[in-house]
Amino acid sequence: MIRLKSPVDVLGAVPYLVGYHPEDSVVMLALDPASGRDVFTMRADLPPSAAHAGALAASLTAAAVREGAGAVVLVGYGPGPRVTPVIDGLRSRLRAVGVSVVDALRAEGGRFWSYVCGSAHCCPPQGTPYDAGATRVAATAASAGMVALPSRAALARSIAPAVGAVRQRMRVATGRAERRLVRFTATGGGAGRLTAEGDASVRSAYRRHAESGGWLDDHEVAWLGLMLTSFRVRDVAWANVDVFGPPVALRLWADVVRRVDGAYVAAPASLLAFAAWRAGDGGLAGLAVDRALTADPEYSMAKLIGEMLTAGVPPRDLAPLDPKSVAEHYEARRPHRTAPPMRKATRDVSRGQDATG
Repeated sequence: MIRLKSPVDVLGAVPYLVGYHPEDSVVMLALDPASGRDVFTMRADLPPSAAHAGALAASLTAAAVREGAGAVVLVGYGPGPRVTPVIDGLRSRLRAVGVSVVDALRAEGGRFWSYVCGSAHCCPPQGTPYDAGATRVAATAASAGMVALPSRAALARSIAPAVGAVRQRMRVATGRAERRLVRFTATGGGAGRLTAEGDASVRSAYRRHAESGGWLDDHEVAWLGLMLTSFRVRDVAWANVDVFGPPVALRLWADVVRRVDGAYVAAPASLLAFAAWRAGDGGLAGLAVDRALTADPEYSMAKLIGEMLTAGVPPRDLAPLDPKSVAEHYEARRPHRTAPPMRKATRDVSRGQDATG
C-alpha cells in the first residue's frame, strides 16, 4: 500500500505505476469513489497539436466512466502549450460526467505546476522543484520490487532484437529449424503430428519457466517460433498465459521476442502483449504490440490487443482462457484439414485462415 498525500507523492509514484519515467505523456490515475484507491492508471502520448486534444480527452474520460472512477488525478509531462489543452479538455469533460479531478499537474524539467491550486505560496508561477526518484513513495515502491525504467525507450530496449553473437547463433538455429520442419512434413508429419509437436513445445517452454526459471536454448526458441505460425498452436499458447500466470508468461515471451528471428516475431510479441496486459503493464503491452505490427501490420491478434489498450479495457473484463476449449474449437472447425493453419512468415510456411482473431 502506497499512500499519496501530495503532488510530489503522485509524481514519485507515476513512474512505478507505468513502468518508466514518462515524457510527452498524459497520465490519469482513476480512483475508487468509496476507498480512494487507484482503480487503474492510463498513460497516453501527448497529441501532436491542440486540435487533437479533444479526442484524447474524450477517450480518457470514457475510460474513467466505464470503470466507475469517482475521482482522478491527472499529470501531463511536457511543455505547457502541448499539455494544457489536454488537461483543460479532460477537466471539462470529467466535470460534465460527475468525475472529480483531485489534482491536475504539469511536470517538466524537474518542476511541476498545478492547474487546480491557485495559491502562489504553495504553487509559484515558476513551478515547484521535485525529484521523482528521491521521494518516500519511490523508496517504498522500489523496496517492494517495483521497477521504473528511465524512459519508454529504455523499456523498448528491454524487448529489442538481440544483436551480435546471439543474433548470429539464432540465424543458424532458425535455418536448422526450418530444415527440420521441411523434413518433418516430407516424412508424413501431417496436421495431427505437427499440432502435437507444437503443443508439446509450448507446454515445455511454459513449464521450464514456471518450475525453474530456466531459459530455452537457441534451437528451442527457433523451433517454437516456427510452431507459433500455426494459429492453433499460438492460441493454445495464448490460453496458457492464464494457466501458468502472467509473470511466467512475461519471462518466457520477452526472452523469445528478443531472440526469435524477425520473420517469426509477430506471434510471440502478441503473446507478450497479452501477458503484459493481463499483468496490468500497459506500457510493455503497447511496445509488444508495436513489435508485432512492425513485423506484420495485419497480424490480427496484435491489432485486437492494441484496440483493447487504446480503449482502456481492464484485464478483468476477459475471463480466463482455457487451452482445452481452444483445442476443441479448432478440432470442431477443421475436421477435414490435412495441414495445420499457419501464418505466412517471411520464410516458408503455408497459409491458412485465422479463426480466432
